Amino acid sequence: MQKDLAKYNISMTQAAMAQILLMKENDYTLDTNFHPRITIKGKECDGFRYAFGFSEARESDLVLSYPKDIKLLLDPFVAQYFHRGLIDYQATDQEE
Repeated sequence: MQKDLAKYNISMTQAAMAQILLMKENDYTLDTNFHPRITIKGKECDGFRYAFGFSEARESDLVLSYPKDIKLLLDPFVAQYFHRGLIDYQATDQEE
């Protein structure tokens, strides 16, 4: 799937990259080979709900690269629905 990277326009804000690096530096359960992964959590009337986590890359994954050696993993099923978007990190008093 690496040859199809040009059709993916998934950008990531500086805040999201900083949070990913902070999580990787401070969470002892995250192995150095773990990278952020977007998964489909479910489907509702207005579309899919996505989830964010960390895991090792699989051979079939699409791997998108960002500055600061951040790699985003998408499995083939998610990749067919997630061609463009913005990954951001926002925190309020109630949630992150």
